[in-house]
Amino acid sequence: CIRDSLTKVDLSGRNLSSYNLAEAKLIEAILTNTNLTNATLTRADLTRATMSGATLIGAKLNGAILTEVDLSGRYLGGLDLTGAVLTKTILTRAFLNDATLNGVDLTTATLNDLNLERAKLIEAKLIGKDLTTVKLAGADFTRAKLMKADLFGTNLSGVDFTNADLSSADLRNAILSSTDMTEANLERAKLAGARLLNAVTLRGANLSYVDLSGRVLKRYDLTGTNFSFAT
Repeated sequence: CIRDSLTKVDLSGRNLSSYNLAEAKLIEAILTNTNLTNATLTRADLTRATMSGATLIGAKLNGAILTEVDLSGRYLGGLDLTGAVLTKTILTRAFLNDATLNGVDLTTATLNDLNLERAKLIEAKLIGKDLTTVKLAGADFTRAKLMKADLFGTNLSGVDFTNADLSSADLRNAILSSTDMTEANLERAKLAGARLLNAVTLRGANLSYVDLSGRVLKRYDLTGTNFSFAT
C-alpha cells in the first residue's frame, strides 16, 4: 500500500493494474493512458489528477476524492464509488451503468450524456441537476435528493424513487413505466405530459400542489397518497 505523497507525479502510460494505491496522495498526478485495471484506489486523493485515456475497469474507488477530475468518456461501469467525492468532477459521456454511487453528492458534477442505467444512487444528492441527457433506466434513487432536478422527457422506466425527494422537479414528458415512487415527495413537481404507463407505484407519495389535470389514475396504487391542494 502506497500512502506517501505522490502529488504531481507523472505515471502516464504506466501499468498499475492490481496495484494497491489505497489512501495514496495523487493530487494533480498525471495518469494519462495509465492502466489502473483492478487497482485499489480506496480513499485515494486524486484531486485535479489528469486521467484522460486511463483504464479503470474493476478499480476500487469507494471513498476516493475525485474533485475536479475530468473523466469524460471513461468506462466506469459496475464500479463501487460509494462515498466518493465528486465535487466538480466531469463525467460527460462517461459510463457508470451498474455502478454503485450510494451517498455520493453529484450536485456540482458535470453529467452531460452520462450513462447511469441500473446504477445504485441510494441517498445520492442531485439537487437542481439537469438530467435530460442522462440515461437513467433501471437506476435506484431510493432516498435520493432530487429537488428541482430537470428530468424533462427523460426515460425513467424501472427507476426506483422510493422515499426520494423530487419536490419541484420537472418531470414533464418523462416516461414512467414500472417506476416506483412509493412515499416519494413530489410536492409542486411538474408532471404535464408525463407518460405514466404500466405498473407505476405512487403509494404514500406526496402529490400536494401538483397539477394532475386530465390524469386518469384509477389503475395505479394510490394507497395513502397525499393530494392536498392538487388540481
